[in-house]
Amino acid sequence: MGAVDQRDGVALAPAAALALARGAGAQAVAQPGAGQLSTRVKQGLSGMRGATVHTPADPELSAGITCFSVAGHTHQQVVDHAAAHRVRLSTST
Repeated sequence: MGAVDQRDGVALAPAAALALARGAGAQAVAQPGAGQLSTRVKQGLSGMRGATVHTPADPELSAGITCFSVAGHTHQQVVDHAAAHRVRLSTST
């Protein structure tokens, strides 16, 4: 992802999370539709006040992982808030 500052970003893999939650396994992540779900996530995050999506919007330039940050919140605060709503996010430093 090149320019993404991982210290300030959160990574979301919606297709992987959905596939694993449904017990479909990692192979399902590569299925058609993963890109559509990722696009919907990027569009939704783009409309959120304070959220900055670092992953390119163009599906040809991105995959099933969406990197983003939320102004005024640490990456751990974002991860914890999502977890409270049964959404799994991950972050790396």
